[in-house]
Amino acid sequence: MVNNSKDAIEEEAFEIKKTKKSKQTPEEKAVKNKQKVERAANARVRRAEAQVRRAEQASRDKEKSSEKKQKEKDKKASNKIKAQEKKVKQKEKKQAQKETGKIKKQEKKEKLEAQKMQKKAELAARTPLQKRVDRKLKMKRILPKVIVLLALGILVFVGVRFGSQLIHFAEEKFPAISSLHKTDSDKKAEKSADQKTEKADEETAELYIGGNTALKDFYSEALKEFLGSEGKETEKYCSAFNTGDAYKSLIAGKQDLILAAPPTEKELEMAKKAKLELQKAPVLNGGFVFLVHKDNPVESLTMPQLKGIYSGTITNWKELGGKDEPIVAYQRAENTGSQRGMYQYVVKKEEIMKTSIKMKVGDTEAVVKDISSEKGGIGYSYYYYVARLKNKNDVKMIAVNGVEPAKETIEYAQYPLTTYTYVVIAEKEDGSSMEGTKEEERLTKIDFIRWLLSEDGQKLAEKKGFIKHSNR
Repeated sequence: MVNNSKDAIEEEAFEIKKTKKSKQTPEEKAVKNKQKVERAANARVRRAEAQVRRAEQASRDKEKSSEKKQKEKDKKASNKIKAQEKKVKQKEKKQAQKETGKIKKQEKKEKLEAQKMQKKAELAARTPLQKRVDRKLKMKRILPKVIVLLALGILVFVGVRFGSQLIHFAEEKFPAISSLHKTDSDKKAEKSADQKTEKADEETAELYIGGNTALKDFYSEALKEFLGSEGKETEKYCSAFNTGDAYKSLIAGKQDLILAAPPTEKELEMAKKAKLELQKAPVLNGGFVFLVHKDNPVESLTMPQLKGIYSGTITNWKELGGKDEPIVAYQRAENTGSQRGMYQYVVKKEEIMKTSIKMKVGDTEAVVKDISSEKGGIGYSYYYYVARLKNKNDVKMIAVNGVEPAKETIEYAQYPLTTYTYVVIAEKEDGSSMEGTKEEERLTKIDFIRWLLSEDGQKLAEKKGFIKHSNR
């Protein structure tokens, strides 16, 4: 019953709704249809816009992804290039280090070869006099050590219990060892006797020495210390000359020995005519140096460049790596040792360029003064004279072949223009002494040369401002 009632109600409602629908006018239906069409169109537009936005977003995402991938690709490529560049640089660095090492090794080898060649040349050039002097000095240094080592070896081998017998034997064979056991009174007595003997020898010894004026202070003091004299007793035995006159005096027999530069061909010819042989031994080292203005940027010159300057083929500092400035080459007066050195070490007399008297300077101080006021100037002298000047800082001593002139480089002959002061004696060509020369006097000359080369003699040379001669 109830269900039937419910169905009746729903049917009635449907009929009412149907009636309402049937009651719409055509205009209302048209409006409603239009609205429906518009809504459908708007819905399609919205869907289309949404699709466009999704497509755009997808495109942007794709572009971003593509850009990201490209950036990563570029980064990888860049890292690869950097790694390759780094590898190349490391390889180049290693190669450069290897080349530098080779160059340094080669330079070291060449330096050692040059030193060996120089030492070989020096040994080959040694005179009989120098060889005799060196042998005596070597024996003097080695003999005491050999004796001591021999005595110690015997003591160790035989044993301590035979010490007394060994000492007794040594005292008999080697008197010098017995002095170790002498009393103070015995030593004083012997010393007094030695002093008397030395005094007697000094009274009879006469040794006439000549040499360059700059060397007189050294060799006069050396003679005084050698003879053990006091005061100015030895002054009368020492004479000062220029180098040429010193050789003339030696050959004439007025001097027993001289200290000078090595003899020239002319002086050797003079000695030969007098049937004499000049024997020499180096006792001091020196350096033939070139001076330029302190502001000159050129730091080093080679031997061919120096020859080119003074033969006139090189005329501007620009040719030598300096400023565009003419070279003003000062020379020295003909009677100076520096001009003699120029002809001997750099350019021969017949090859040197002609110049005016104004450009030929007398002394080293004048050379320094002229160059300090002439920026393109260059001149020359000896290291000893330049080092003593107060105004030496107004110029600079230029390196030769890359080696600067200094005490150390000159002492061991590393500087290319290292020079030597020789002690020179004259003997007959057959090796005998000169007429009127006693054997005792000849031995005195040899002993004096040995003293000059000894530690005491070389210390005196340094004290007087010279550079000692090293055999190293």
